[in-house]
Parts: sequence; C-alpha cells; structure tokens
Amino acid sequence: MFVKAGERRRSERVQNSRPALLRSRDGTFSTPGHVTNASENGMFFVTRDAPALPREGTVTIELAPPDGAGEGAEPGMAVCRIVRVRAMSHMVALGLERI
Repeated sequence: MFVKAGERRRSERVQNSRPALLRSRDGTFSTPGHVTNASENGMFFVTRDAPALPREGTVTIELAPPDGAGEGAEPGMAVCRIVRVRAMSHMVALGLERI
C-alpha cells in the first residue's frame, strides 16, 4: 500500500512493518525497532525511548530481510541522517534520510 506523498516528499512511501536495528555511527548505542514506512529516499523508524537514543546526526540501520526472501537472505543496511524526531508517549519515531 502506498502512502500519498505530501508536498515535502520527493517520493511515495510504502507502508510496512519490518524489524530493524538502529546503531549510532560510533557504535556506542543500538536499539531494536520497526520501520513503519519506507521510500527510496528514507524511512520512518519507531523504537522505545532511551536517553542515549540519537536524535540528530548520522546513524546506521539494519533491516531484517522481507518475508518470503528465502533462507540465507542478508539484512539490508543503510546509512541515514536523522531529519525528524517525534515523541509518542514512551516511544520515539525517527524520520531517516538515506545518505
């Protein structure tokens, strides 16, 4: 399912829910979460809030292989810049732009 692209979006987003692992670039912090939608330019990552969770700068994200990818499928990796932060109760959503 596609999410209608707004005025500020450069590409359409695909709504999904894939497990992912976000890591700080210096390797001092990592947290599991889910990517709830993605596009060719970025993704929206949701995780539990933590004091050490990066809220700016560059992070690495490791996406679990999609369902049906087959045995031995490698996880996807991307280096992203945090462009948006949204607090949601005890959760935090990060808007990530691929770089």
